[in-house]
Parts: sequence; C-alpha cells; structure tokens
Amino acid sequence: MNIQSDTFTDAEVKQFLRNAAEDSGKVFYTAHAEQRAAERDIDRLDVIRILRAGAIVEGPYFDNSKGNYRLTVEGKTSGRWIRVAVAVQPVEPENRSFAVIVTVI
Repeated sequence: MNIQSDTFTDAEVKQFLRNAAEDSGKVFYTAHAEQRAAERDIDRLDVIRILRAGAIVEGPYFDNSKGNYRLTVEGKTSGRWIRVAVAVQPVEPENRSFAVIVTVI
C-alpha cells in the first residue's frame, strides 16, 4: 500500500531509505540523475554506498504534490564527498519501499 501521508518520523523515513538501499533493484534514477552522475563520474555503487551509510543533511520533508519524502544524503566514497538528492516512497510492508534518485552532486 502506498502511503500518502506525512505521519512518519525522520527516523522512520531514514529506515525506509536504508531498507530500499539494501536492494539496488529498489533504487531508481531519473534521467537527470543519470546525466549528472555520468558528468561527475559517479557510479551507481557510489550512490548506493551513500544511501546506506551517508548522513542526512537536508530533510526529510513530505512533498504533498508527489506523495513522497524528499531528503539529501551526503557521504564520502571512493575518496570524495558526494551528495544525493533522493525521494523515498514508503510502502507497507516496509521492505517494499523504494527510492528515486533525483540528482547527484
């Protein structure tokens, strides 16, 4: 069931993100994110590492127009700092949640 509500705590949204990142098949990329990652020589494994272990530096906040949570995660991987803007769609049960990479900085 898709969740169209802003009732989750920051910790719960973070857990939804971490769960999605455990299965790269639950992490999707916008065309914009793919283009930016290629321009910046950032591969998908780097993005997954950031989602799994990075620090949330912005958000999460609920985006009413999209029905998901937006946040920015930052971390160091492959010797450099990377920021990932991501939308998390909580789906119950929790292990069905997924994430959409919006951009990579």
